[in-house]
Amino acid sequence: MLRPLCICNGLIRSGSTWSYNVCRELIQLAAAGQKLPFGSSYLHSQQLDLFIVQQWSRSPGPTLVKAHELGPYALANLQSGAVKGVCTFRDPRDCVASDMVFMGLGFDASVYRVNVSLECLRSCEPIKPILMVRYEEMMADHLGNIRRIAAHLGFGVSDEVVNYVDSRTNVESSKKVCEQIRNLTIKQVFEIESHRVDPVTHLHENHIGNAKIGRWRDELSAQQGAYLTEYFAPWLLKWGYETPDSLARHISSDPPVVLQASNPAATASV
Repeated sequence: MLRPLCICNGLIRSGSTWSYNVCRELIQLAAAGQKLPFGSSYLHSQQLDLFIVQQWSRSPGPTLVKAHELGPYALANLQSGAVKGVCTFRDPRDCVASDMVFMGLGFDASVYRVNVSLECLRSCEPIKPILMVRYEEMMADHLGNIRRIAAHLGFGVSDEVVNYVDSRTNVESSKKVCEQIRNLTIKQVFEIESHRVDPVTHLHENHIGNAKIGRWRDELSAQQGAYLTEYFAPWLLKWGYETPDSLARHISSDPPVVLQASNPAATASV
């Protein structure tokens, strides 16, 4: 029996769109096999809670939702196990470096956005029905993590299915989707900020960057890197990106970067 609702969320710039599309491909295949309708969408926290309260029980088939912020009804249903969840995370310093290129709003705004997103993640981590997927492990082993997600959703999948899903969701395939978005008409896409977005995959036209692990070391200044290492220290220690000893080595004796007034309008919901 298919789970009626699955939610994909995660830290911004941590592969949550990849996990969403993996889930979309897997659930769509399973729904087709059971001749059930399937729906998927991106919803803000309030929209998602309203869907759960007002529409979920009447959905004729499985539904997949991509979100970054989760409201009380979504969290309660995830906690109870009524809803399945997949949540991605990544070294937040790499998220800042990636977001600076993705959004083009500068260092301060990207730090703000990543910090807001981390706070949204805080309530998800303790919930056991949520599968936590580390970006670095996903990049190192696409196929293994597709199998992990399939098992979490309750699907037994063959190697053929895993390879098919990977072919539809890997970096190369995603880059092609991003390139095609630029050739679509305005009626075939929707816009977030200044980005054109594919309504099926929810990939932005500039979604895929270099996908490099540890990019913050090359793309940020030493002072910015030291600031982020200190600023995100609790998360870096919690997730094993740093140890107390390595943390001390990374933080320089230079005065930290002073953040200018961050843009409160730059939300984490992209």
